[in-house]
Amino acid sequence: MKIGITKLLPENFVPSKVTNLAIFDNNGNKICDVDISKMQLPNLGTKLYSFGLLSDIHMSIWSGDIDNVATYETVLAYLDKQGCDFVCVCGDLTNTGFHAYEDDATINEVNWYDEAQFAHYKRINKLHPNMPVYGICGNHEGYVKPITENLTELEEFTGNGLTYTITQGEDLFIFIGQTSPNRPMSQEQFAWLGEMLEANKDRRCFVFIHPFIDASDSGNPLRLHAIPLFDYASVTNDGYSKSTFANLMANYPNVIVFHGHSHMRFENQESVSNANYSTALGFKSAHVPSTAYCRDIRSGSIVKQEIAQGYIVDVYENNIVLKGYDFTANSLVPIAQYCINTTLKLA
Repeated sequence: MKIGITKLLPENFVPSKVTNLAIFDNNGNKICDVDISKMQLPNLGTKLYSFGLLSDIHMSIWSGDIDNVATYETVLAYLDKQGCDFVCVCGDLTNTGFHAYEDDATINEVNWYDEAQFAHYKRINKLHPNMPVYGICGNHEGYVKPITENLTELEEFTGNGLTYTITQGEDLFIFIGQTSPNRPMSQEQFAWLGEMLEANKDRRCFVFIHPFIDASDSGNPLRLHAIPLFDYASVTNDGYSKSTFANLMANYPNVIVFHGHSHMRFENQESVSNANYSTALGFKSAHVPSTAYCRDIRSGSIVKQEIAQGYIVDVYENNIVLKGYDFTANSLVPIAQYCINTTLKLA
């Protein structure tokens, strides 16, 4: 497989079916072969469980464009077939959140859906009763009506609230949904997150939020995404900032943060090393692309592409393995394979 001139990370490993790796220049000329013996997965012991990791599914049918509902249905079926125990979604479950159905005059693109978008989400999830889906609200859930006005409906359609936790074995999963389009979380949620991390500081904690933190972290290569939610003035006014959030995460070495929002596809790591995974802010941070559509960087600009990507995460006692998939091509993405050491650091 050719993956171009890449910026490989220490966490990158080669998929099991890859037998050789080479570096090519921009003209397709081979520069050299790469010794992959040190890039193969070591023996990690017994796998404890696996989960699907998605983001920005934007449950809607776009007029004259891609059918996100059909894509999500296909992706969930694939994850179920691969033996995932459950699925986590990092926000933007819908395109417009709660609304008044097709005759709502505030929504011009009435062909985006043939029923309420959350109803699509609930219906498709119910097709997989043995693989629960745990999602959170992103900025899109609050564009038409404040999500805080629909908390009962949110739980009815998703099975979960705005902020909640689940446990899997010894691991804690922390889900924080957005309360409004321009706030990653409320002051109360930020305080609650700190309490949860302190109470579970000797456990492996997976934290799920919707937006990336900033361009020095993963998720916004070349600073091209126009809506970095942590930079809104309202965030600081709500009692925290991206720096206080980052400092909180960095204070707990057993934390891994997953986020979405930018839709940036995996292959952007070929030009920007922190496109998918980073520890630049002092904690482990992984960006998750979109199953609705991905974005690529071409000639210094963002280009929208009808590609659905996400992860299958295999969890071991001291490691997690992130396997990036292109669900449109039905294949692994070679550059998006990571083995992350999560050996517990006890206080």
